[in-house]
Amino acid sequence: MFDYFGEEIELKEKIYDVSEKNIWSFRQNNPELVIQDAAKYLALSSQDQETLRTILLARGINKWLKVRRDIIAYKGLVKIRIKELIEEIKIEKAKLQGDRTTPHHKLISLRSELKALEDVRRNLRQMCHSERMVIWPHSVRRDTLKKMNTIKVGQLIN
Repeated sequence: MFDYFGEEIELKEKIYDVSEKNIWSFRQNNPELVIQDAAKYLALSSQDQETLRTILLARGINKWLKVRRDIIAYKGLVKIRIKELIEEIKIEKAKLQGDRTTPHHKLISLRSELKALEDVRRNLRQMCHSERMVIWPHSVRRDTLKKMNTIKVGQLIN
């Protein structure tokens, strides 16, 4: 690889040798990692690094990396609520044990909420654990990019 002035650069880590086998060993979810890699491998000046920071910000990359981190945290909150619901269901079942006259509305409601949250958590997990080796097309055309969507409007995730 060559730097800005055409001088050959000796690379210690070969980030450009990314493969399906080693992609999971790279840290992610931080725009500064992109800037550090670009500075190292493309010999960016301080001014070029600031320009790249602005580009990442303007293109929404920072936002979506933060959203991804928030989704991962939210997935944890959903898991906590699922555990709470399981305990509430156990308590409600114990209260109603042997009682055939009291309506089971609260138990039914708790079970419905539990099922819905389990579906949400499963879908969040699928998104967070999706394939990391995603190659974007060299296009900004909306119809080309739409083909990449794994979730289509009106479609349930399973």
